[in-house]
Amino acid sequence: MTDEVQASFDARATRYDENRRNLIPNFDEYYRIGVDALAYEGISPRVLDLGGGTGLSTSYLLERYPEARVTLLDFSEEMLAIARERFRDNPNIGFAVGDYRVFRPAETFDIVISGLSIHHLSTQEKRDLAVSIFGVLTPTGEFVNADLVRCADEHLEQKMHRHLHAFMRATMSADEVEHFIVSQRIDRPEPLEDQLDFLHSAGFTVAECLYRYWIYGVFYGRK
Repeated sequence: MTDEVQASFDARATRYDENRRNLIPNFDEYYRIGVDALAYEGISPRVLDLGGGTGLSTSYLLERYPEARVTLLDFSEEMLAIARERFRDNPNIGFAVGDYRVFRPAETFDIVISGLSIHHLSTQEKRDLAVSIFGVLTPTGEFVNADLVRCADEHLEQKMHRHLHAFMRATMSADEVEHFIVSQRIDRPEPLEDQLDFLHSAGFTVAECLYRYWIYGVFYGRK
């Protein structure tokens, strides 16, 4: 995670949620499918949202678990400012400014979620993070990661991006599309098989890809 990544998110904070809908096909399905898959049957899970940003992922989790106790962790204060306003009337939502690569919470969590954040890490950092997530989960804890995924085959990878750019051009200006393409230089997505291996290697007994559409994937792990 570099200063360039943080600056990028700081600059996009106020329009982040609006822009997501122009970048992600099947937007609601993408954010809901991981939450729908969770096995937790209580009403008030303890949840950690890694790279919680504006609270977008948490907002979908709260649709299923309105009494969840959630900690949003992000290194962008500008992004968290949006989340603080979004959840200003919910006393169960807490906020922490920091880098989740080194964050070591004192408590454990029933659920850890993350949305479009972890792909900024290096491969080894992703592996290390999977181990850390496994360590902060309760014995039956679950992890949902909605993130980018890369094709192992370069021809298919380029084809997925062409489909995405065509989708974006229907709702965004040419300058906005070009800005997105330039911003992708800080992305470091991994192939589907590697992302599942991160989870298995960390100790998760269940590791599945719940969703894949172009460059977007949703991954699930359970202890």
